[in-house]
Amino acid sequence: MAQDSNQVTAEMRSEIERTRAELGHTIDAIHDRLSPRRFMNEAKDTISDATLGRAKRLAHRVTEAVQSGNGSTHVSAVLDKARSNPGMTALIGTAITALAIGLMTRSRRQH
Repeated sequence: MAQDSNQVTAEMRSEIERTRAELGHTIDAIHDRLSPRRFMNEAKDTISDATLGRAKRLAHRVTEAVQSGNGSTHVSAVLDKARSNPGMTALIGTAITALAIGLMTRSRRQH
């Protein structure tokens, strides 16, 4: 019986060591997923896509509209206003960026 007890003890220790190793791998994976550097990189990419990507698409559409002559007086008026009020243009851009970040944050919380 002592031998059976020793065998059971050895099996339990072996199982505990396997469980520890698995937990170590799980903890490492969680650590990698929750690292501040990863969050910062993802946030930077998301903001860049949301702001710069949209700005580039808007600039492209405006350029096409000006070149094609469709609504060129309206586009020219908006561009003139933006050029004459750079502070206000920057403020509006900042507000739009803040709204975009708020919407992205809210949509991530809901998922």
